[in-house]
Amino acid sequence: MSEVVDFSGRYNSTYDFVRRLNLDEKAKELWGADWEAEFDAEQISELTHFLNQNYYYVSVLEHVDEDDILVTKIDGLVELDKYKKAYNILMDYYDSISDEEKPIVDKQLSELGL
Repeated sequence: MSEVVDFSGRYNSTYDFVRRLNLDEKAKELWGADWEAEFDAEQISELTHFLNQNYYYVSVLEHVDEDDILVTKIDGLVELDKYKKAYNILMDYYDSISDEEKPIVDKQLSELGL
């Protein structure tokens, strides 16, 4: 996904999650055109990972009749991922950073907020 979408919230099914976040096309891409909701928490987790949004914990709330699926953003993982990307950029250039390439590396790190 190119735009940043916050998946955090409470949902009553995979269908509800997909509908409220306008993810119908992505769900069809992952599970096929005739997909059906089955194990909601697992499917929602699978869909967030498929969208490269690995920063969410999906759980089922006990003793709740409606909106019993809780999707929670794990902020620490977002911050850690930024450093992982920065490390990988540096490893791409480590042995051969020339003066000409330094502005390119600097730009990539700046885009990560580093």
